[in-house]
Amino acid sequence: MSVALLGLAIIVPVKAGATASAAEIAHVPWDVANISTLRLLERDSIQNFVNSPEAHKTFVGEPALNGFSPVNVVQFEWADFAGNGKYALVVVWNTPPAAEEGISIYQQNAVGKIDSQQVDLEGYGHEGPLKDAIRDLNGEGKKELLVNIGFGEGTDKAETPVTQWPAVYRLQNGQYVEASREFPGFYDKEVLPPLEAKIAALEKKLDSEAEAKAAGEAVIKEYPSSQPDIDSHTAPEQRKAVRDSEQLALQQSLRFHILHVLGRKPTAEEEKEALEWLNSPDYWVSKYAEPAFEEMGGR
Repeated sequence: MSVALLGLAIIVPVKAGATASAAEIAHVPWDVANISTLRLLERDSIQNFVNSPEAHKTFVGEPALNGFSPVNVVQFEWADFAGNGKYALVVVWNTPPAAEEGISIYQQNAVGKIDSQQVDLEGYGHEGPLKDAIRDLNGEGKKELLVNIGFGEGTDKAETPVTQWPAVYRLQNGQYVEASREFPGFYDKEVLPPLEAKIAALEKKLDSEAEAKAAGEAVIKEYPSSQPDIDSHTAPEQRKAVRDSEQLALQQSLRFHILHVLGRKPTAEEEKEALEWLNSPDYWVSKYAEPAFEEMGGR
């Protein structure tokens, strides 16, 4: 198979595992006629492209190559977000050695002219196959991008954040915007049910750990530090109950956050529970309660 590159007086042979220069990729029309060819390109070709000036001639929101550092491509996919036969390149990347991760979307507005946009992961690396995150969520023939956004703080950098939630991005006026509120069916069917099941299981577990939890929190109160090392001062069953309590507060706060994103209000009972977390002697329970309480209006 071969493809004539517009703007270049050469023919580029493309085979499985093929390599191509950044200029060649930029000058192949990113459309339905060439998508089979583009999908044959190997990771090294994509990495060379995203680290090249060709990928940053028009950088959305920033001057071209301003402060740009080379990245390592982790995953990539071609996607027709508009449903019009024109494809965008979605890349999950990291920046070694710190391994900070991000997602960038590249669009070809004209042959040889590439726009790029970065999506902030808020400190959390993308997990799972990228192809599963590109879906038509409402059956309208257009694709959306599910981006795993970090939520909640951990005890150290390696654990921050400690969980994630899937935000929905869609194409609007040439840019990719967060539009989670427009897809309530996705959250009601795929996100909230497993989250609520996890919350129910933790609540049931804590019912049987009530005594150990109370004893663990009593130990916490004895130490002046906001984050006492309870592992050194509590029995194993007390530590386990305290951790389960922290995990419940985290998952409940995440649920409140998703409801807030969807424009839904918690019940009076749920508001009362969040306030109780805010006053907990456990630093992490109160910490996880803060975003939920703020999204309720700080009442």
